[in-house]
Amino acid sequence: MLVPKSVIDITREHEIPITSAYRKVKELKEFGLLKVDRIVLTPDGKKFEMVRSTIRSASVQFDKGTLSVDVTAGIEADEKLVKRFFALREVR
Repeated sequence: MLVPKSVIDITREHEIPITSAYRKVKELKEFGLLKVDRIVLTPDGKKFEMVRSTIRSASVQFDKGTLSVDVTAGIEADEKLVKRFFALREVR
């Protein structure tokens, strides 16, 4: 999930019950696999979270009784900012 989505979006895309989706999203946030990207406030005063994956990609292989998992973490916004800051050069 590269684009932030609401739990409602997830339930519609995957056709799962909303209660199950909220429970799974909560668990994935606790494990650090999902992160709240932003909180949206609706015109009627309700708020909901937009979540996104903290993983860029994952590959799972099972070969001859051996399980291999390769996970690539996504770069967080604060890490991007630090990299850009230190990449700046002083202009004279």
